[in-house]
Amino acid sequence: MSSLLDSRFFEKNEWSFSRHSLWTQCKRAYFFQYMGTYYTGKKEYDSLRLWDLKKYNSKIFLQGSLVHEIIKNQLGQHKLKRPLNEESAINQYLKLVDEKQTFADAYIVEVLNGESIDTAFFGKIKTDGVAQIKTFFSVIWPNLKDLEY
Repeated sequence: MSSLLDSRFFEKNEWSFSRHSLWTQCKRAYFFQYMGTYYTGKKEYDSLRLWDLKKYNSKIFLQGSLVHEIIKNQLGQHKLKRPLNEESAINQYLKLVDEKQTFADAYIVEVLNGESIDTAFFGKIKTDGVAQIKTFFSVIWPNLKDLEY
């Protein structure tokens, strides 16, 4: 199979618990989620459509992926020897949620499939996401910042 995968798959592929879980639960789902766009063999599907669908998130994963993006950005700042900034992280998060709400049809798979999402959903993920970012800065980061990695 590896000879039928574009070399970029091996450059971008990394282990994660969620990827491992998906592989264990359903190898077909794993293939379409992570390998299908890099597959160079005979295809019975549209790989360009797979690339297009990758930009969508399910609404249940939206908050987590945005919080993850914000924290990853902050850790990137630390790697560049810049200080982390909780206020900036929260503002970036709220801006991203507003963007996802405004353009929900371009980001959220349920909207793509015709479901409407009320504003209360976005209000809740704003509140919960801000709480998670504050937890990162007040509980998690103080225990990690002095470690070498």
